[in-house]
Amino acid sequence: MALYNLFLIDPRGAVLRRLALEAESDGEVMSLVGGHDDGHDIEIWSGERLVAIFRSEKKRPSQEG
Repeated sequence: MALYNLFLIDPRGAVLRRLALEAESDGEVMSLVGGHDDGHDIEIWSGERLVAIFRSEKKRPSQEG
């Protein structure tokens, strides 16, 4: 198992929250995160290595205007 850090990013690029997740591989952690879209971008890191960035398809209410 490998440890991954997931960072939820707000529209200005600031980190809202960090979540730690264990997974067998990059593919597994990406499949777990890939379907999640709450309006925030998500960065997945393994140590100092950027694994993936999932861009939100939804707009948060504060982004509409």
